Amino acid sequence: MNCSILLALTAISLLRKSTADCSKNNTTDENDSIEFNAREGHLSSPGYPEFFTDDIQCTWYIHVARRHSIELEFEFFDFGHSEPCSTSQEETYLEVHDGANTDSKLLGMFCGKTQPGKISSSGREMWIRFKTHGYRSVRFKATYRAVKDSPSTLLVVAGVCTIIGLMLTLLLLTLYLKRKRRNSDEENTSLAGSPTQENQQNCGACGTSGTSGESIDLQFSSVAGNTDARKVSLSEQEPVTPTHGKERKRSQSLGTFAQENLTPVVE
Repeated sequence: MNCSILLALTAISLLRKSTADCSKNNTTDENDSIEFNAREGHLSSPGYPEFFTDDIQCTWYIHVARRHSIELEFEFFDFGHSEPCSTSQEETYLEVHDGANTDSKLLGMFCGKTQPGKISSSGREMWIRFKTHGYRSVRFKATYRAVKDSPSTLLVVAGVCTIIGLMLTLLLLTLYLKRKRRNSDEENTSLAGSPTQENQQNCGACGTSGTSGESIDLQFSSVAGNTDARKVSLSEQEPVTPTHGKERKRSQSLGTFAQENLTPVVE
């Protein structure tokens, strides 16, 4: 029973807030703190559809459920000839902000007799101010409703975030691979340079003998010269009998490769 009463009171409160309106019978504070939190509601000038001809300022704060935005659509709008719009004390105007207060983004400021088009918020909050002066007759009526955020919008946002994340990942991976390859090249260059230096040092030692300042000079004597000398030596020897010609020719042929004088064999 108590729960039923509580629910009923809550419903009445929400209904009162959703139908609360700007009125010359309200106090200044009441007109400046009209709050809507139902899915739908309306707001209008005092005494609508009659014209209002008094000084007044009313503000509406509309906030709906999460993952919803607000659409504000005007059924009638007539603020007289007061264009261009201004927020000075002598002007009559209606301004709409995309958020919870006057510091939020301005969605539009309206005056004159041109009826505004549909106005949509980017989030779940909207703030509206209505300002008049007694010398001008005005009247307007507008209706708002909560609109659930489109799944496609959420998918687009998720897709964009995914693409940005992949791009950042690829960029970081590319930088990592470049750095790794550069370090590998530097390491290979260092390893290739070390044996070269050792070889240069070893080659410097190879060009010298065991004793510092000494060298080896290797010369070859002419074989032809030695052969001619051997022939002269053989020609001066005593004649050899024909019987042993083969042995003498053999001895002479061997003497051409000797480095010292050979004594011919005589029988």
